[in-house]
Amino acid sequence: MQQELTDKQIEYVESAIKRAALRNEHRAYVDLDSFNPNQKIKLVQVLSNKGYQIEKNSNWHWSLLVNL
Repeated sequence: MQQELTDKQIEYVESAIKRAALRNEHRAYVDLDSFNPNQKIKLVQVLSNKGYQIEKNSNWHWSLLVNL
């Protein structure tokens, strides 16, 4: 199972974060339907390493909220 994030996935997450920031929102919603379980873990690691806080919820397998 692929662990690395695809360019398309990275662009999607970057776009979601930029869009939320431009709207002065405090969180960015990221839909994880196109991510496999390993990619979801990798995304959380990358965002955490960049200083983003991930809001954990019971539905995190399908989406996540990135606190800006």
